[in-house]
Amino acid sequence: MAKTVDELKTEAANLLQRSSQALHQQSEQIRTQALKARESALGYVQHEPAKALLIAAGVGAALVFLGNWIGHRDKR
Repeated sequence: MAKTVDELKTEAANLLQRSSQALHQQSEQIRTQALKARESALGYVQHEPAKALLIAAGVGAALVFLGNWIGHRDKR
């Protein structure tokens, strides 16, 4: 049985609405998780400033090393 154009339009509109709602819910969940991660990181930095500084310095050094390694490898 062939569906009419109006039925197809209605189904498409419903699908679009459900998809939009799902996307909105997922974006809210991601936003909530990001805020929790931010609060957790800020709390860690406030309670363990020396450790946080050493971790940041170590990550920075690793990124510099990795960047230099990739740069030298590309020059060959």
